[in-house]
Amino acid sequence: MQRLLSGPLLFCCLVMAPIPAATQPLTRLLSCEGPLRPDASAVGLAKYFGARNIRNADIYIGEGNSEPGTIVFDTSPLDRIEVLWIDPEARTRPRAVTVRGSTLSPPASHWHTRRGLALGIRLRELERINRRPFRLLGFGWDYGGTTMSWAGGTFDAEQPAPCRTRARLETGGLLTEERQRWDRQVAGDIEFSSGHLAMQALDPYVYEIWLDYQPVR
Repeated sequence: MQRLLSGPLLFCCLVMAPIPAATQPLTRLLSCEGPLRPDASAVGLAKYFGARNIRNADIYIGEGNSEPGTIVFDTSPLDRIEVLWIDPEARTRPRAVTVRGSTLSPPASHWHTRRGLALGIRLRELERINRRPFRLLGFGWDYGGTTMSWAGGTFDAEQPAPCRTRARLETGGLLTEERQRWDRQVAGDIEFSSGHLAMQALDPYVYEIWLDYQPVR
């Protein structure tokens, strides 16, 4: 007759049992450390996240253009990230790692940065976490709502060089007549402060986050 494990022995076995990489909390931390460090590669990502969770594919980068890259967790929208490479042929050294959501409704993802930047967070909450207003591009085009500078705030201190945390915000789907008037005041390829009256009134949400890897000089 097979004996059941006693309480202390069972606890020890559970503690020592390995946890699959795909379920470890750190795998959803969007950071330029760990598996997404500047010297990462597609081979390394396959070892960390599991080869079945990695797919090489062309990735849309805006304005009708795509580049070869690597997708992690392609079949799970809440876990999916997209990686563009400095060396796309060897698929080594990330250039950008992106968490992307929908622009039509507040999106969601398991990924977040160390200081709490996540999909669905609104502009005023970003200001609160950043501890000051930041700069972003106007809306109404492919790169609309892109953060250009955290103005020395919390998110500037979040990542070590050569990595920067970036985000893209959107006002949402159909706007009321009043919100359309606000939207027209902050449209186009122009930088605005998040403290602009129209930005505050619209209070757009984050639908895309990415790690921007800057070349080391």
